[in-house]
Amino acid sequence: MVLQDDLIGEIEQLRGRDTVPAEHVLLALDLCRCHRKAKAELRQDKAIECLSLLRVRPEADGLSPALDLQMFRCGEQALDSLCVDLCEVLVKHNRWEPGQVEALQHALRGSRPDLSRLIREAVRNKRDFFESLSETVPIAWDGLLFLGFQTGKPLFEMIAQEVAREEGRSSWSRAICPICGHEPDMAKLEKELGKRILHCPLCDSEWVFRRLQCPFCLNDNQDTLRFFFTDQESPYRVDICDECGRYVKTVDERKLAEGQEVCFALEDIATIYLDVAAWEEGFLEPNLHFPGLRDETVL
Repeated sequence: MVLQDDLIGEIEQLRGRDTVPAEHVLLALDLCRCHRKAKAELRQDKAIECLSLLRVRPEADGLSPALDLQMFRCGEQALDSLCVDLCEVLVKHNRWEPGQVEALQHALRGSRPDLSRLIREAVRNKRDFFESLSETVPIAWDGLLFLGFQTGKPLFEMIAQEVAREEGRSSWSRAICPICGHEPDMAKLEKELGKRILHCPLCDSEWVFRRLQCPFCLNDNQDTLRFFFTDQESPYRVDICDECGRYVKTVDERKLAEGQEVCFALEDIATIYLDVAAWEEGFLEPNLHFPGLRDETVL
């Protein structure tokens, strides 16, 4: 896992790239700074002890993620503060209006839903929950999903590190994350053997998955699985499933320069242009770094 300070430095280097607009780099930097602050506060409060509140399932059946989210309750002040900080960042970068934030904060104070549920449903990627919530709060569903996801992210990254030390998932073969159960956001093709490695955008875990299968609907019909790239020599491509209409960005390590390693958090930001290309083909997925990006007409 890349340290937060290192990641901030790497993102800084994206400034000036034609494929990543400056405003998106600045937003990504502010998000990373929010997470860095939250992690420091969580460590100080020993919030990692909340792991004891999450039931860790045994590896034996290879069917269930390590963490049982039914037990998840976030009482940490650091996460409340992070939620507020993220809202301020979204207003700063003109993603939300102040009135929208006030409406959401009023809803959260009324516990409909509370912050714990907002995070829990984001981990589960429950679009229907956020669509329903957006009918009562004047914020688009993917913006609400973004907030729940980004608020829980630093804690789940910390938890995943602890679980990984104690709980292997060597027999894992499912498409969802073996630690938290979230869907993947990106993949890479391993340099040595060409194995396909999926990445969890929430807790930063990685796991091996079948190359010729959709990681969302599990379709393995080769006539409906395809990929495209914008540059044949580039290590970046988009794997698409025509059955479910979803996609996953992929990095081919075999095309990387000698000694270059994949940092998924950085690659996701650097390859926004691939999201846009996929959206132009009709494959719509929320980008967990940039809420509302798909609705913009100019990159």
